[in-house]
Amino acid sequence: FYVVPRRSSKDSVEVGGLTRDVFSIGGSFNPSGPTKTRFRLYDVNLGGWGQRLQFNGLLQEGRQPPFGYEVLYRKNSIGGSFISGTAGYTQLNTGSSYGREEEKAYYLRLERPLVSPYTTFAGGMEISRNWSENLFRIKDSLFLNYRYVVNDFWIGYNIGANANWRTRTRHFVAIRAFNQRFTNQPFQSLERLNALYNNRTYVLGGLTIFKQNFYTASYIYGFGRTEDVPYGHRVSMYYGWMRQLGLERPYLGIEAEKSIVSRNNAFYTVGFRAGGFRNKGLEDGVFLLYSSLMSRLIPYGQLLIRQSITIDFARVSNQRTSQPLDINNEFGLRYFAADSLLGTKRFHVNSETLAFTPLSLAGFRMAPFVFGEMAMLGDQNKSIFYDKPYFGLGGGIRTRNENLVFGTIELRVVFFPRTVEDMNSFVIRLSSNLRVKYSASFVKPPEFVTYN
Repeated sequence: FYVVPRRSSKDSVEVGGLTRDVFSIGGSFNPSGPTKTRFRLYDVNLGGWGQRLQFNGLLQEGRQPPFGYEVLYRKNSIGGSFISGTAGYTQLNTGSSYGREEEKAYYLRLERPLVSPYTTFAGGMEISRNWSENLFRIKDSLFLNYRYVVNDFWIGYNIGANANWRTRTRHFVAIRAFNQRFTNQPFQSLERLNALYNNRTYVLGGLTIFKQNFYTASYIYGFGRTEDVPYGHRVSMYYGWMRQLGLERPYLGIEAEKSIVSRNNAFYTVGFRAGGFRNKGLEDGVFLLYSSLMSRLIPYGQLLIRQSITIDFARVSNQRTSQPLDINNEFGLRYFAADSLLGTKRFHVNSETLAFTPLSLAGFRMAPFVFGEMAMLGDQNKSIFYDKPYFGLGGGIRTRNENLVFGTIELRVVFFPRTVEDMNSFVIRLSSNLRVKYSASFVKPPEFVTYN
């Protein structure tokens, strides 16, 4: 932004803004070994009207047919309303996908985020039709054949958004109605008792109290561009009711998070989540505690270095319909695909060192990194230290051209000293469109506490 005094008025100025446009057509190519490759082609501003047209493809050996695809269309801020709509068809298991098999789906989504603390309304909806497809020729006796529909609606109101300009503290109330209905269940008798393949209906209300500010920095997710990093605090309380597997139970959940920027420009976040159902006592109880640190930007010769550390602990209790803890998620080891490792207690630590370099190739800046992470699982009646931990060690490189819409591209090599099942000890992944900025919204639809 720049300010220009007006000669015709002593008490007024003109404020102008400069923006940089980027080339709207992009794509990505993500091989996952010699037998599986994903690719993506898109135009994020089709015709200059804020429209996104995207085609995702997959070529995988052993898949029948070996090629699958997804096509979607997205329109941003329909009619200037800040409501964005997305319609799509997928063969790649990228829809709602609540089951364990490969799924195809049609879907329609509308969303209006809380774009600023002064926005009054937010909300969204999703309508989808989903079904499993036997793409890897699993035996009929083992394949889970199912179909279901999802109807999901929510709306929220920012209390006092326009009336209270002296403080940035906001109170956001929301309500959500969700229904998942199976038109065809798996025929296997054991799976018919699985919560994943049974109808689910719930209504949740939520109250979120939050305060949000922004800190201007660089070299966090971008490669030198200015980034606005949100910080502040958020407390969310959820209360509602769910019906599933013949159980009708009230639910209560709470989430709290605090983010700060220290005097030496380091970023700290600490938070917890807890929730459960009441049915003659606590059922499906969840507790999650997490913290993270991102260091200040450390000059070292021609390098600019950032160190990040995350630590989290989770526990579940008295499970009736919820899933056990695993380590195949954001609170576990990345690319560690082991479905048999389950528990009721989990501890996870991750450390990463990222070095931004002055090297540039055709406008693509380079940033190598090294990392190490550890995860531990424990059963209900055993200490979390009973079994040996699992590790993921490795490194890679990230690159990005700030003038293009390709997003950040990452090549990552991971070594797992200890594996299970038929896992490979080494994993190499090339991925793109990594998250390149912090989420600017402190509110979301009312939901059950997530832990996997």
